[in-house]
Amino acid sequence: MTRFGVQLCSFTAALLLYCIGSPSQAFVVPIEVNYPTSSVQSVTVNVPASSLSNGPITSLNLLINNIEYQGEVGVNVNNTQWIALSNSTAQAYGPGSQYGAIGGPVTNLWLHVPLASGAAKAGNNVVQFKFLHSDGNCSSFRVLQLNFATTNGSTVVDTTARTSDNPADWQPPLNDSTDIQIGKALFTGATLVFPLTTTHMQAHCSSCHAADGRDLKYFNYDNNTIIARSVFHGLSVKQGEQIASYIRSLPASEGSVNGRPWNPPFQPGPGLSGVPLKEWSAGAGLTAVLANDSDALPYLFPNGITTSAVETMITQGANQINPRNIPTSLPLLTWNQWLPKTGPEDIVPANILSALIQRVDGYYEPIMLAASTLPTALPPLTGAADIYFDNMMHSLGLSTPSAQWTPALAQKEYALQQWWAVRGWVTLQKEFEAHPTMAKTWPDNRLFVTSPNRGFIPVGMLTGSNLGDEYLSNAWYMAQMVTNSGGNQAEGNGPVDYNYFYGHVANLNQYGGPAQPIRLTESILTGMRNYNGSQLGLYIWMGGFRPWGEGLALKIIEPAWLPLWAGISSDTKTEILNAMTAAYVVGLRRFTPAQYYAGKAASSTDIPGYVYGNWISGVYYSIPVLHNLGVNPAITNALAQWAATIWPAANWGSLAGA
Repeated sequence: MTRFGVQLCSFTAALLLYCIGSPSQAFVVPIEVNYPTSSVQSVTVNVPASSLSNGPITSLNLLINNIEYQGEVGVNVNNTQWIALSNSTAQAYGPGSQYGAIGGPVTNLWLHVPLASGAAKAGNNVVQFKFLHSDGNCSSFRVLQLNFATTNGSTVVDTTARTSDNPADWQPPLNDSTDIQIGKALFTGATLVFPLTTTHMQAHCSSCHAADGRDLKYFNYDNNTIIARSVFHGLSVKQGEQIASYIRSLPASEGSVNGRPWNPPFQPGPGLSGVPLKEWSAGAGLTAVLANDSDALPYLFPNGITTSAVETMITQGANQINPRNIPTSLPLLTWNQWLPKTGPEDIVPANILSALIQRVDGYYEPIMLAASTLPTALPPLTGAADIYFDNMMHSLGLSTPSAQWTPALAQKEYALQQWWAVRGWVTLQKEFEAHPTMAKTWPDNRLFVTSPNRGFIPVGMLTGSNLGDEYLSNAWYMAQMVTNSGGNQAEGNGPVDYNYFYGHVANLNQYGGPAQPIRLTESILTGMRNYNGSQLGLYIWMGGFRPWGEGLALKIIEPAWLPLWAGISSDTKTEILNAMTAAYVVGLRRFTPAQYYAGKAASSTDIPGYVYGNWISGVYYSIPVLHNLGVNPAITNALAQWAATIWPAANWGSLAGA
């Protein structure tokens, strides 16, 4: 069960088992290992002799948060040889394994670590974890789960007596008002160094985090992590304790129940729409990440794959499709991955930064002022972030197709985009706490714009991997879907340029990532819902019925995307195509040819061009493809017959029965 009371799939159920010792040997998770390097944490794990009836222990199974590169984490069982975790010493499984495993962009990883014969045994076993070395960015990792497994894969550790660290129990390391005030001053003004160097930074802790540190409170970063990160940036242990004490002193109202460093913000999952507004950012949790894309099918179509189900999903109302509540196999970014690696003070000149801060704050303040007077809704400024931020980025020679890109420039561009995303989160979170009945939405497309691809960064330039960069783009686009998918108030291509988004789901697979046809289906259905308004006329671009582009159901079989369906059964694929195409025809028939012509959506003289080059081409070339994929001929014929009424110049009769 998830925290929302809905059963997830088998992999997710396994995630819930924080595997620890027997009642006498229970230990606290997460097991956290922080900077400095060579730091070691040990736990004792009891293995009942009765659990070894299936054979000896041959491996250690781990779930680790913030494992970012090979050779970061060391593991030792019973003082045998240390194992440096890499893709040659450990096998990743679960969602993160599909994005490059260790060293890839997903930093919550399930790992299967083979052990030497006899390394683990019945009784007490001492397992040690070591922080082997830092890459100059990472300063900690957390072991969220562990278990031993036998030859046949059976796990052996008693999981009934688990325990976990409770943020409600945390206390300031230095519970003195003077130390707390010093900690606040250090957080906002201490001179820091670039990690592993003696070079001073211009940025402060508050430059990359919330100015008041509330993000550390909200996502429940513990004292040891804060202290270690302070030391990582050149401060003393006591100064780190003072900063941690300041964070602990922040009001409880700024904290969250479910926020954790490993729980990706806004991760979609069952019931997310129903959580209190202030808890929304915490997402549905790591447990909501599915093992496979196909596991999302019963959540997308809980009542079966039917035409009526699709019609309901794409029609505004209580049962319309809601991406927040549909779990996905795409793990979103953790809060660490939201935070920029470089503060803006070390990227742009002070006078430009001052203007940028005024510009950003001047952007959000009037929006939130209006929102506070209308607590049930936010103004639909769906695409405003695009132009607003791009103007400043262009002045720096960034965020343009013509920029002379280098890896260093890519990092600066991305860091500034992250910085504004974090600043947006802070502003909105404050308002959500102050106005808990506000609509559960962001007012713009800020997270869509944070995507490396949307910033025109050449693919592969940021992470060194095409797959890595494409994952980042997909993760930001998916976060945008959860924070603001359009709310049936589309503004041109904002807040989500769905046609653009659809292609990036396919790109992920083309670069070696997983095929996600159900996520593609979800995004197309959401786009159809967003452009399914009842108004049709000269203003069709602004929220009216738009059955092409973002609202074109037939995009689901665009030639470049057909390979995505390889992992889905033929019957399931046909069911989806039948339902979506039939529902699409129902929608098309709501309007007469004269209305389409008046709305400048079509002309009676249109003829098909290249495949998907325009609306008529998308319809024309889809009909035989749908037929070949097994779609009911009655549905394809109905589509052809409708098309003949609006585009009489084309030869639709040749497609009858395909």
